[in-house]
Amino acid sequence: MTPRAASTSDRPPVAHHKSPQRPSPLRLFMFTLLTIVASTAFQIVRSGATINDVPHFFSREGPIADLWQMGTKASTVTLYGSRLSPSTQRVELILREKDIPYDFVSVNMREKEHKSESHFTKQPFGQVPVLVDGSLQLYGNSSSEQEHMCMELMVVLESRAIGRYLAGSYPFRGMPLYPMSNLTRMAWTEQAVSVEMSDFDPVLSGLLVEMIYKGGEPDFERVQHLKEQLRVKMEGYERILDRQKFLAGEALTLADLFHLPVGTAVLKRLNIVWYDGFPSVERWWKDISSRPSWKEIENRS
Repeated sequence: MTPRAASTSDRPPVAHHKSPQRPSPLRLFMFTLLTIVASTAFQIVRSGATINDVPHFFSREGPIADLWQMGTKASTVTLYGSRLSPSTQRVELILREKDIPYDFVSVNMREKEHKSESHFTKQPFGQVPVLVDGSLQLYGNSSSEQEHMCMELMVVLESRAIGRYLAGSYPFRGMPLYPMSNLTRMAWTEQAVSVEMSDFDPVLSGLLVEMIYKGGEPDFERVQHLKEQLRVKMEGYERILDRQKFLAGEALTLADLFHLPVGTAVLKRLNIVWYDGFPSVERWWKDISSRPSWKEIENRS
């Protein structure tokens, strides 16, 4: 029997596979834009910004993707320290400039409160300042009101780390002091911080130690050497500030503010006008030292 040819109706239906339709470029663009807007709005709220901060959210420090990586707003900031300690003053100045609400807990170093068991739980070496921001805890190491100047090189390293943390964690509060999302400006800022730590602070702190804190008769040969070093350092500062407004460029940064506690102490306690004869340095100093945030601290100490 000759087999019958299969008719079209006897054949199984053929499934025609259609490639999924690609979204149009316009649809992709709109989806990306809405994602960015939603993420940006969420990050603005997280960072503690207000509606007034929205216009410069995109322009203050560059690409918003970098800002998305920054820390969230903490529930409570507490600073433990001594009002007379330059390292504590340095941290408190940044808190005020950034308009960060905080609680201040005074540690009476004359009464050795920094050596109490309760303080050791916050600072394992029994020193100040200590900053607690939510679950994060940072500390400095000024161990006594007269000894802190002798330890200034260690103190400034830690108090500056606290300053960087505060400026970076609260980018939309107060003054923008640490340009984390602009690598060039951040490098200029770090360079200026290094200059202050290496060329400014050791000389002025050395004068304070020699003429006040160590007690007894000062080593006048050492004092003269420090004054000669101070003039050399100010010549370098004059070259920098003759061509720009602040140490890291045309914008105020942490590096400028870090000078205030020790620079003011030398002016007031030693009556040494260390910027005398350097007009650009004098202009810069009068600018930063007249800031309301510093005046409040200076007038209290």
